[in-house]
Order: sequence, then C-alpha cells, then structure tokens
Amino acid sequence: MTSMAVCGMSGDGLSYTADFVPAANDSIRWSAAYRMGGIFRGLRHGRIGEASLMSPAELMRSVMDDVERAWGNQR
Repeated sequence: MTSMAVCGMSGDGLSYTADFVPAANDSIRWSAAYRMGGIFRGLRHGRIGEASLMSPAELMRSVMDDVERAWGNQR
C-alpha cells in the first residue's frame, strides 16, 4: 500500500484532510490538518494497529474515526 488520503467533517464543523501510510508492526500512521471556513485550526497525528486485518473500506473508516476522535480529545 502507498500513501492514501481521506477528507471529512468533524462533529463540530471542522473539515479535515488526512494522509495515511504504512508503518512498522502492521500499523498505519496518519496525520491530519483541520480547518474551519478555510482557516487552519491545527494538526494531529496517530497510529492504527493490525491494519492487515481490515478491508480497505474498514481501514479508511478507522482512520476517519481516529482523526475525529483525536481532535475532540485534544482541543
């Protein structure tokens, strides 16, 4: 797998763009930029384990869920 990207909207109205790439120990590393009305609001990053056990759709949903959770937990 190569680098992939997802875009979405958080529950509080922030849009985000996240890139994710394969990492060590069967994991995916992601980084996301958050914006509101086009204005940069912050960055977050994270890791998801056991990536080989997920289908591509499950992996994308896991990244999106983790991206949204990371913003909500660290504001």
